Amino acid sequence: MSVTAGLIGRPGSGAKTLYELVTGRRPDDSYIKAGVKAQIATVHVPDARLDALSLVFKPRKTTPAQFELMYLPGFSAKDDRKLVSAALSNYRNSQVFIRNALHVPPAPEAVRDCMPALMELIANEAHAGVRAVLGHFVFVFIHPYMDGNGRLGRFLMNYLLATGGYTWTIVTVQSRNEYLTALEQASTYGNVEPFANLITRLLREQTVAPVERGSQRPYALVV
Repeated sequence: MSVTAGLIGRPGSGAKTLYELVTGRRPDDSYIKAGVKAQIATVHVPDARLDALSLVFKPRKTTPAQFELMYLPGFSAKDDRKLVSAALSNYRNSQVFIRNALHVPPAPEAVRDCMPALMELIANEAHAGVRAVLGHFVFVFIHPYMDGNGRLGRFLMNYLLATGGYTWTIVTVQSRNEYLTALEQASTYGNVEPFANLITRLLREQTVAPVERGSQRPYALVV
């Protein structure tokens, strides 16, 4: 299994630091202005269960899950159009539908307009908590990729929470139904309050008593 994500941001946004922390590689800030070059690193995801199974069954080859991270170097306002065009090249090119949901994401042509608007919304919001809730909700509302939007939305939420010094917050197995219902309320009926309340409650609870991530496997990550 492989998941691909991209990091793009202005200087000082934290994208470079996040890339280095996840991949263990220090990105090169230089780029060719005639055509921006993304830097891509593939990271093997540690999994104690896979290691244990490999010891038991001794397969000829063990293939861990992979996470591919793309980094676009820091840029100034005059470079926006060029960099955004490069980032948009990997968005979905067909309509997508969400199972058991009334919400239908925007047409693929609209994604190219929606994502820059989301980036601008996040950049202009001063409060990290608001950035995290809106960033997650709007990202999932747009559904820019064919698969993995929920996982990337939660990753984005936690990255934005981290910029405000908040704890990493897991959408737990126990809150799965409430989470999906709240997203449906926000996406279909324009009522984002239940979603904001849920994330706020989970954040407060896990600030006091962090969730053991191993206890959430294999169903904690809601698609």
